Amino acid sequence: MKRTIIFTLILLTAVLVFAACKPQPVEPAVEEAAPAEEAAPAEEAAPAEEQAGLPDLGGREVTIAVENAYLPFNYIDPDTGEPTGWDYEVWNEICRLLNCKPVYVEAAWEGMIQAVADGQFDAAADGITITEERAQIVDFSIGYINIEQRLLVRKDETRINSIDDIVNNPDLKLGTQTGTTNYETAKKYLPEDRIQAFEQFPFAVQALIAGDIDAVIIDEVAGMGYLGENADQLKLVGPSLSSDQLGFIFPKGSDLVEPVNAAIKELAQNGFLDQVNKKYFGPDFDITSDDLVPPEEEAAPALGTEENPIIWGVVPSGETERVVAGFEEVAKLIYDQTGLVIKPFVATEYAGVIEAVCSDPPQAHMTSLATFAYILAADKGCVEAALVAVRFGSPKYNGQIYVRADSGIETLEDLKGKTFCRPDP
Repeated sequence: MKRTIIFTLILLTAVLVFAACKPQPVEPAVEEAAPAEEAAPAEEAAPAEEQAGLPDLGGREVTIAVENAYLPFNYIDPDTGEPTGWDYEVWNEICRLLNCKPVYVEAAWEGMIQAVADGQFDAAADGITITEERAQIVDFSIGYINIEQRLLVRKDETRINSIDDIVNNPDLKLGTQTGTTNYETAKKYLPEDRIQAFEQFPFAVQALIAGDIDAVIIDEVAGMGYLGENADQLKLVGPSLSSDQLGFIFPKGSDLVEPVNAAIKELAQNGFLDQVNKKYFGPDFDITSDDLVPPEEEAAPALGTEENPIIWGVVPSGETERVVAGFEEVAKLIYDQTGLVIKPFVATEYAGVIEAVCSDPPQAHMTSLATFAYILAADKGCVEAALVAVRFGSPKYNGQIYVRADSGIETLEDLKGKTFCRPDP
């Protein structure tokens, strides 16, 4: 994990800026449609969406986070250079039905769910497994496909027929993508030092073909996508390791959940999902991991340029607009002195900033953290303090412990065995 330098600046202003995952696609659970009534000969049939009584979003823009590296859900077409995939076709159709405009934003998988929770995107579509833990910070759509987690191995592999063969042979190496339910499944069977995590599945599949690892835990639908033209090199083996559903995610309380659910049901009933599932999950889909990982990639623009700005994570301690305005003044001062371009990453709480700086690749390159938040981030091994704020001539500040007036607690020794309450970092 890349280490991230934490900066804390001295701001002598009234506003303290910085203290401030498949091969059997299934229909969603939808009610059985009543038999269609015969239309009156003299009347023209209404549009399908009008018949279905779907909500009208009035042309509203909907920002949708995608990775553009997860076959067959989203990827860059090797022939056209344009993004495409299952997610694009389905969301385009959802917005056609609901009268909205999809705006796709490429985002790294690491940090994507937290970014949606923080409201940076209206939704995310990246083959996201519905779990209780994730549902604590985001809202899910109804499930649009069932997935089975399977083992992907080389075609000539004879040592592996199930996960037990890997568990019982310490020489075998298992790979998967970091931050996924596949990784969580791998941890149920193996210690983490026997699991090699990759930033994206294409890299894991490339390592498998090259012989660097011996198997990859992957959603079956995605695994079939990676077979394609690699059918002579790869195969899926063993029974399902886990059966789950995929859904789109939204910020908590989003007014898009119900309209999107209604659209998904309509797509299941009118046959669109069957059609698009056959296109991307069928045997004719021949895009492979080789197509997604070209031999030579162009070097990214230098960090600190307009094309690749330094991202500074901030947590507003007051009115957001006022804090961001103060941040922009500081960013201008730094640009004038160094020529470095800095842009803000605004999170609602310190946990969001910690997630951003600790993701790989990082969603934020630097941040300002309160003491306890810094300890949590430092424990993850991804941050390093570079500067400390000096206020009123001191780099320290005093904290206070509040107790009930009738608690009888008078000294630090009296606190032993007591229960503490603290705010989220």
